[in-house]
Amino acid sequence: MNRTIDNKVWESPTAKSTKCLLTISLLVSNSITTIHNCLESLRPLLEQVDSELIVVDTVGAEKSDGSLEVAKKYADKIVRFEWCDDFAAARNAGLKLAQGEWFLFIDDDEWFDNVKSLLAFFNNKKEYTQYNTVYFNKHNYQNLEGTIYREIKTPQCIKLFKGLKFEGRIHERFSLMHLPFKHVDAFVHHYGYVGKSSKKKLERNEKLLKESLIEDPRNMHMWAQLLAGYGVRTEEERKKVKKEAVKALKQFAQIDKPDGSIQRDAFTIFAYLLRALIAEKKWKTALEVKQKYEPLLHLVQYECCILDNLTYIIFINSKRENEAAKYVLDYVKNYHWLKKHKEEYLKQESFYFKSDVSLTKLFGLSADLLIHEKKNKNWQKVLHVAEKLPWAGSVEHINQTLPIVMMAAYHANNLKILQEICEQIADKGGKLPVIFGIAVRAVKEDLEVDEKKFVKFIAKLQSEDAFILIQRALDAEKTGMFTQRMSKLQKAQVKCTVPYDELFALLIRNKIDPTPHIESLTYEEYLATVNQIVIVYAKKRAQIPAFAEQIEQVWDSCSKRELLLMSLRHKYLFSPDITTAEIKNELGNYADNVVNFAQTIYLPELLEGETSSMLPSEIRFGIFVQRAIAERKAEHEAQYLADLRQGLKYYEAADRLIKRLLREYDEKNQKQQQVNAEMARLGSQVKVQVLEMLQRGENKQAEPLILELAELLPGDLEVKKLWVLCHRGL
Repeated sequence: MNRTIDNKVWESPTAKSTKCLLTISLLVSNSITTIHNCLESLRPLLEQVDSELIVVDTVGAEKSDGSLEVAKKYADKIVRFEWCDDFAAARNAGLKLAQGEWFLFIDDDEWFDNVKSLLAFFNNKKEYTQYNTVYFNKHNYQNLEGTIYREIKTPQCIKLFKGLKFEGRIHERFSLMHLPFKHVDAFVHHYGYVGKSSKKKLERNEKLLKESLIEDPRNMHMWAQLLAGYGVRTEEERKKVKKEAVKALKQFAQIDKPDGSIQRDAFTIFAYLLRALIAEKKWKTALEVKQKYEPLLHLVQYECCILDNLTYIIFINSKRENEAAKYVLDYVKNYHWLKKHKEEYLKQESFYFKSDVSLTKLFGLSADLLIHEKKNKNWQKVLHVAEKLPWAGSVEHINQTLPIVMMAAYHANNLKILQEICEQIADKGGKLPVIFGIAVRAVKEDLEVDEKKFVKFIAKLQSEDAFILIQRALDAEKTGMFTQRMSKLQKAQVKCTVPYDELFALLIRNKIDPTPHIESLTYEEYLATVNQIVIVYAKKRAQIPAFAEQIEQVWDSCSKRELLLMSLRHKYLFSPDITTAEIKNELGNYADNVVNFAQTIYLPELLEGETSSMLPSEIRFGIFVQRAIAERKAEHEAQYLADLRQGLKYYEAADRLIKRLLREYDEKNQKQQQVNAEMARLGSQVKVQVLEMLQRGENKQAEPLILELAELLPGDLEVKKLWVLCHRGL
């Protein structure tokens, strides 16, 4: 039987009457669409951990949308809280009833994706006695689809200590935070600020924050939250940020010996002010603001990273590259420190500028600086920055920096630094990541790089990675070492997959059948290789016909060969600068490749007659083009044109190509008609002349002229009559 302790607290008959390990406190408003998800996500904790659930009802049964009744099925206690625009007071109402050693709080518009890591933590006594605060992740969604979100680490689970309470009418937080911290990989979905209610919530937050600041103008946490709600995207937002930030920093300057928490919030205000000025490209003013307020702040490493990023932007846009470079290196130094001190990193981390402190940002900043140095060919500066970068474990972030560093190492003839980078990014088996091959290809394509010398440079790297083996074979091409290098490649069973696709062209050039390096590839792998080969040869289009011919000489026909040839010739023929002569030379080969490929994978009956509608449009097009070319060779022009038009009907992408052939035929036909008309005109004149000669009895003199007319106008009846008259007279 349910029972009510007093007018404000409802208690389940199964509620705990003694201490437990974990209290979960849930604020319930009117979130009927999400509360079920929330409570179900908590069920494993309630069932598998010594715990209790305290629900704080902020709306009352009479105004509830049904959320309260749902919550009752899970709750141990429900406390009625008269809403007074004070989130800390609402949290404290739940905290007051807590019997747990630990306290976890959550809202009814949030739910855990899974709680396995929390279960592991609370079922391990060594862990939950060792730590005092647990952080988990939260995805704050910015759209209803859940595809855009900001991830933060939030300390919403804490060991209860005497005097602990929530502070802050809005964006409340614990009054005390105790080390050591533990971060678990559980995460919460939060849709609180998307949809129709988001604007109202933001307006409510601004109102509560401003009211709090009237009561306590030196509350830096409230100032920071106010500015975070504005953003800096629009002129109006930036105007508000600048106005409120200046007021807040004036208040901060008057605080005697501000503690670390106040310092952190003051830095947030300072950073928002800089961001607003940077968004307006007011570089000089931003630098003045930095110089004015930075001495007032005692920055920790996390904040140094944020400020390094902002200062770099100011200096690089002020054309002060040397000073900008210092801040990139300082960022790297501070980030290194944070990665070595994980607990301190967790303590210092701020959800306001989380994306500003990450490997992505570190390598993004570095790439931006290196691009500037590359333009000025400051190769030694590039290498100096490269020496400081944390390459190990950063493979997914190095796509911009690695090619520049590779180029700098080549120009400076510094193989050592590239060797060190390779050792850091290679896996345990010594295999280099795909990005290494992509970077090598990018450098080879640079107009200022001698490709042969660069290949020789890369080939010297101490690595047995397949990509390096290929570079060594390329370097040995047309030398006595080539056979040995190729033997090593074959022994290593290197496949022609990306980024090893260079191997294919190497094999073809040296008249080596590529089958052993291709036959085991999956369709997806081979398609990626084909696409890459086509991309490479698209940049040297004129070489495609000769390369295709070499392939046909070395490699026997098969579906993979025909697919590659079809793709290469498609790229060649469908190029915007193709000439009509080039179309006529290669169109037949292309059509043969299309049909040959189709014959290896489709039933013969699908390719006959009008062709099956089940076939891809390019296949149907190729079939009719092949037929058209056969008709042209047989001098059946009408059928040739009909087949071309039929092929175009199935494959509109070929419109420009086929219409050029049709136009050429029309122009040729038109010219012939003009020639025929001119011949007829001349013939008429000669006929009159011959007739007059015959009338004068000059039959012998007329005979050669009649023969010329017969040759000029074959089948002409009037010429035949003249011939009869001529010989009758004779």
